[in-house]
Amino acid sequence: MSGEQSSMPPLVCVRSFLTRFEAEYAKSLLEAHEIPAIVMADDGGGLAPAMPILARGGARVLVRQQDVDRADKILRHGDD
Repeated sequence: MSGEQSSMPPLVCVRSFLTRFEAEYAKSLLEAHEIPAIVMADDGGGLAPAMPILARGGARVLVRQQDVDRADKILRHGDD
């Protein structure tokens, strides 16, 4: 099992959001640009969206280390 884990690339938080919805939107935007991404949020798997999650790190969008710069540019452009 450890062999499988070592082949996985490290993931880096490229942006945090107040809600899972915002993070999922950012993930979709990145995936549309062929950047794989995942969302990590401590909101009960989406079952408790009204719970304040910012205090626990918000809803984070994670990408591979090699995609960080490109992902950041894409998400910044979306903020304009």
